[in-house]
Amino acid sequence: YHQAPSTVECQRLLPFSLISKHNKDVLRWLDPERVSSVHLLFAGKDDGLISRFGHVQLRLVVCPQEDRTPQACDSNLYEHLVIGYRAHVDELNINTLKGLVGDYRAYLYAEEFMGSYRQYAINEFRDMLSLPLNLTDQERLAFVKSLAEIHWNFSGDYKFLTRNCATLLQDALRLIWPA
Repeated sequence: YHQAPSTVECQRLLPFSLISKHNKDVLRWLDPERVSSVHLLFAGKDDGLISRFGHVQLRLVVCPQEDRTPQACDSNLYEHLVIGYRAHVDELNINTLKGLVGDYRAYLYAEEFMGSYRQYAINEFRDMLSLPLNLTDQERLAFVKSLAEIHWNFSGDYKFLTRNCATLLQDALRLIWPA
């Protein structure tokens, strides 16, 4: 299912390293031609200090291999990817002071949509809203390729109030999709 691609496939497939709940390295090879749309994905606010303003990410709607109809693409939830900025926290509890002053690193993480849905909608009872971006076919392909490049190359400071998921995503959108 997610095997390493052949040399010919490697020229068109994009690798994403997925977050795993078991801390295993999971590499997903994505064919950008199978991405039918890109959405802004919002998770509503929560009572927790860190989740007080909600969370924003991107959702890549990935079509099944054999069916590119809009209905098939939209219902193929287990292959959709969610990509968003997060603080890399490698300790049991998040240190609020570290988050405020930028002692955590920010990365563009990728995960399966159903993992994100499970976390926000089911485990945390937060609302989720998925809004499609109005991209042409050419813009969508370039967008997905740029996301893969940022995913592997970006690292920066994460500050809960001023350099967070929303501001970092806004900067990336300005770069990838100036329109």
